[in-house]
Parts: sequence; structure tokens; C-alpha cells
Amino acid sequence: MVYREGIRDLGRARAQFESALKLNEVHIPSMQALGDIYLEQEEWEKFIETSEKFVRIIPPEKLPELIPTFFKMGEVYRDHLKNTERAIISYQQVIKQEPDNERARGELAALYVSDPKFIDQAKAENLNLIRLQPFRAQSYRDLANIYKSQRNLDAQFWLYGLLKNFGDLDLEEEMFLEANAGKAQKTSKRTLKEIEREGMLVHPDEKGPLRELLLAAGDFLEKVFPPQLEKLGVKKTYRVSEKTPNAAMNLAIEILTNLGYEGDFEIYSPPQLAEPAVVNSPPAIVISPDYLARFTVPEQRFIMGRLVAHFIERHAVALQFPTDQVIFHLALLAMAADEKLRLRVPYPEAEAAQRLKAMKKVINRKNKVQIEHAAERLTQEMVDTDPTAWRRAMEHTGNRAGLLVCGDLFAAISALMKTDPRFKGVKLDNLADPQSAWPKNELVVEMLAYSVSDPFFRLRERAGFSITSA
Repeated sequence: MVYREGIRDLGRARAQFESALKLNEVHIPSMQALGDIYLEQEEWEKFIETSEKFVRIIPPEKLPELIPTFFKMGEVYRDHLKNTERAIISYQQVIKQEPDNERARGELAALYVSDPKFIDQAKAENLNLIRLQPFRAQSYRDLANIYKSQRNLDAQFWLYGLLKNFGDLDLEEEMFLEANAGKAQKTSKRTLKEIEREGMLVHPDEKGPLRELLLAAGDFLEKVFPPQLEKLGVKKTYRVSEKTPNAAMNLAIEILTNLGYEGDFEIYSPPQLAEPAVVNSPPAIVISPDYLARFTVPEQRFIMGRLVAHFIERHAVALQFPTDQVIFHLALLAMAADEKLRLRVPYPEAEAAQRLKAMKKVINRKNKVQIEHAAERLTQEMVDTDPTAWRRAMEHTGNRAGLLVCGDLFAAISALMKTDPRFKGVKLDNLADPQSAWPKNELVVEMLAYSVSDPFFRLRERAGFSITSA
């Protein structure tokens, strides 16, 4: 180190470190010091050759120590060797070691954006960055430019609205936003297909055999998970008649149509209820007119859209009862449908047998085929899934639906924050910077990322809410 840092004799320092590596070829400090000398001497090929060789021979558990080297490799490939693909691989090496490394993801996003053949990766990487840093204006800028190049006017319009909120809009973009503001659809009579709803609205972490079992059996679990109307203090007389619908009923029917639901539906409107809910047996939405009236019209649409999605997806049992117990009973249901299936559930043998018997009674002619099909694909790993994560995915699904029918991201976030228990009693509008609370809410961050994704923009068009839907 004396030759390099003391008398600045890079030649002798280089020879010193090369000799050190011959004695110990996996000595990280020597390799990194030698690499820095190659960089100072602008020997780009030599730096890459040495670094690549070192990466191949170093033990896997030592790779995190090479993160600074991967960054330098990426810079050399990008800036000096003009090899975009190798630069991408270098930054991907950082992500493998540190998935939340914002700097590496930022470098990747910039590389992807620079090459049209990486357009899908550019979108995905910017969504990753938004999840890490919701206020990263460059990500929204990149996405806006991508959609502009694809002539997706609605996505362009939506993203310009976000950029305006961040104070990052130029005059031409401002003019585009103003020219199209009147085309934004606040309501729609269009209907999504079930395959569209399942493919683009339901959160990926919710999907799978457990969801299919819940959909098939959700209306028939009252013996295990008792009906909740009475517990909530809701009388049967509070049921709203379709012949004399109130505002909540009319809004729910409109949104049920938007989301493509054609089955039976009930809504109860007790005069006073602290929070709205979806319930099982009968499957229904419970919401007080007074509660709904506390919100603006766009916020009301978000709240009702969220409730309707939970109703359609039969989330009530998982939201009203301990989610782990719901999962275990769905596993028992699968075993009741397939006697060869063996899954572990945390009940004593006698109790498990009794619960299994109860779940057999859930199977009927209406749901038998669907339950058997899901049971064929259910694994122990799925049964052992994190119940909190599964429930959270259901919340994401509900929020996505609310956002879609609301058509106003900031109203959707406002409603979400106002209904967040952590901010109960806090008047967000009175905060000096209400948006400072966004990153503290995982639901807000996930909805923000979804709001600038391909699936969301496709659904806006197909459900009739885009600026090109008129």
C-alpha cells in the first residue's frame, strides 16, 4: 500500500498486489486494490479480466464483499467498453446480493431505458424502484417516456398527473394534461371479463389453490366460521332491498357490473357502524350510509370498490377470522376432497379428524369439481405460507379494485390513509406534508407501483375508465 498511497508508484504497487494474489488468489483487499490501480491506469480490459476471474473463484459466501467491484465493473462496461449487456449483468450481481440496493436498481433502470429491446425490463425495474422509493420522480419520468413512445395516451396522461404532483412537468406535458383532462372517465358501464379480473386485478401473492378453495367454499363455512352479522350488531332488517335501493346499493351494483360479477348480492346498511365489512353466511357487504358520507365521491368509489372486490373474492372469512386457521381448514377441505392427500395441520389427531369430517360437509354438487381441482395442486409449502402475507395480498387486491373504479390515485391514497388505524384521529389534510406518510404504509406503496403498471392501464381501457374509452 506504501507504493500506491505513499510515494504514488503505481507500477511497483501493481507488482506488489499481483504477487500477493499469487500467494492467496482469493484475497479480496489485494484484488480490489489491484483493480483500482488498473482503473487509474485506464487499463479497462485488464481490470475486467482480473475482476471476472476473481468472481469465478471466490467462495459464494464472500460475494457480498465484492459489491463495490461489481459497481466498478458495470461502470467500465457501460462507459468505456460500451457493452450494455455486460454492464447489466454486473449490476444484476449486486441485486443478487442486495435485492433492495437502490443505486444498483437505478443503474439497471437507466441501462434498460437506453435500449429499446429492454423495454419490459425497464418498466419492471422502475416499478421495483418505486416500491423502494415512492418519490423517485425519475422512475415516473422514465415510465412516461416509455408509454409515450408506445403511443399509450392514457398511461401517458396518468403519469403526467403524477409528475405534476411531484412538480416535475414541463410546458408541453402540462398542455397535454390539460387538453385531455376532460376525457377522463369517472364512471363506466363496461364490464370486465372474469379472466381479465383474475389475470390483472388479483394480486399474484393471493393466487393459487388456496384462493381457489376459498372461492369454492367461502359461502359454506358457517359451521366452522360462524356468521358475523350478529356479532357486528347488524339486524336482518337492515338489508337493503333492490326495489328501494339507497346510494350505497346503487354504487355497489355499478361497481359489481364494472368488475364482472353476475351472482347474488346482499348489502346491509345499519344506521351506525364504525367500519364497513364483508361478511360470510350470507355473503354480503355491510356499510353505514353515515360512514360513506364522510368521504368525497372519489373516495367513496375507492372504498366501495375495495369492499366489492373482497365480496367477489370471498375474502370475508380470511379477513374476519385468524387467517392461519382459515388456511388450515382449507387444507382439511382439500384432504376431504382427495383422500390420498396428506397435509400437516396443527391439530391433535382426534380434533383433526373431527374438523376433517366437518369440512367434508362443505363439499356439494356446486363446488365439488372446483375443490377437487384445487386439491390436486395444493402442497404442504402452500399450507405453510405466511398467513399475514396472504391476507395482505387480499388487501392489495381490494385496493387495486378500488383504485380502478375510483380513477383518481390521490383520492384512493387519501381514502386508504384515512382508513389506516395508525392514522386514526389524524387529519391528514392538516399535515404540512401529507405525502410524507405514504412510505410508512405498505398498502399505499404497493398501490402506487400498481397504478403505473401495464395490467392497470389495460384494465382502465377494458373497464372503460381510460381517456380513450369515451
